Amino acid sequence: MSNERYIGKNKVVETKEVEDKILYVLENGEGNTATKEQFESMACPEQYEDGEVQIKKWNPAVGQILAILLKNDMKMIEKEFVITRIDSSITENCNKATAKLYGVENPYFVTMSMVDTILRS
Repeated sequence: MSNERYIGKNKVVETKEVEDKILYVLENGEGNTATKEQFESMACPEQYEDGEVQIKKWNPAVGQILAILLKNDMKMIEKEFVITRIDSSITENCNKATAKLYGVENPYFVTMSMVDTILRS
């Protein structure tokens, strides 16, 4: 029996576990990191369409999110609000992190020269 595993159409040629994550390299030279749960969902014994990789990667998290929404008895009319609120929270946190990284009050105050300095360092 073969131990070959594929992520999309590419064979997994190397894996390494580092702090609850799996670092993997594919036969095409591309590599990435995934949680163990994500890797197990993505790495299959047979090739599959590359367009399904993201679906398989995020299936575990989506299942967990749906379980939380079920536990909280979300109404269908609230679906768009919840999706929008999650998106807004992610964007707000990213903006706060960006502002903090550059030492400004608001991420819109970041200048092109600040970005250039970071990219050149």
